[in-house]
Parts: sequence; C-alpha cells; structure tokens
Amino acid sequence: MDRLPNHLHAIRIHAAWERMEFRGGSASGPPIKVTLPDESEFDSATDFVVYSRKFNFPSGLNGTQRVELECSLLGVASEATLNEEPISLSVGKTRFDITSALRPHNYLRLTIPVHAATNTDLAIARLMIFES
Repeated sequence: MDRLPNHLHAIRIHAAWERMEFRGGSASGPPIKVTLPDESEFDSATDFVVYSRKFNFPSGLNGTQRVELECSLLGVASEATLNEEPISLSVGKTRFDITSALRPHNYLRLTIPVHAATNTDLAIARLMIFES
C-alpha cells in the first residue's frame, strides 16, 4: 500500500490484468495475462483491446471513506464497466468514485481503441481511499 498526502492510501492494481485483442469484432485469441504498463505491440489488424481485472472489496473500509478508481486507461477507454455496470466516461478523465458500485468481489473491464492503447502512458492503476 502506498502512503499519500493527507492520510490517504492507495492500493495498486497494476498486476493481474488480462488483455484480449479484437479484430473485426471477434476475439483474436485467448486472454493474455499482463501487468501495466502493457508495452505490447499490436498487430495492425487489431481494432480494440479489452483489459479486465478482478479485485476484492478493500479491507478495513468504513462508512466515512470513499474509494476512487484511478487508471490511465480510463482516459482513453471507449467503454468501461465495473461489475457489468457502465462507468460514465469523460475524455481525459482518469479518476472515478466507485464506492457505491463496489461488491465483495469486483470485475473491471475496459475497452480501448488500439490507436489509443499504443499512444498512452498506461502505468497508473490503483484504488485510492479518501476520508469523506
């Protein structure tokens, strides 16, 4: 866990992602395990990439705290879901409050156009805990 200013903390979620490439609307193969930043080169026929990751509810969270997902991929995603519920995206925005959407076991899925995946710093991926 990282210590951040004002007694906040972050839980890194840069490891244990799965990446699946799509060509012509169909998966081009099985998911591949990756760690962010993903420095893979994509085939020119790849249209978009889906990154997904499972994570558990942050331990020790109390009713006065909120959780924000901060991920560089969110700034370029064409679609994002948490537990199959859409995250309302804004171009360039990389942090979202997800407190009310969290469950004991969570599934995050991000769809990224391949041109954006190859032109983005994909290093940041963490859950940030704030005192409300």
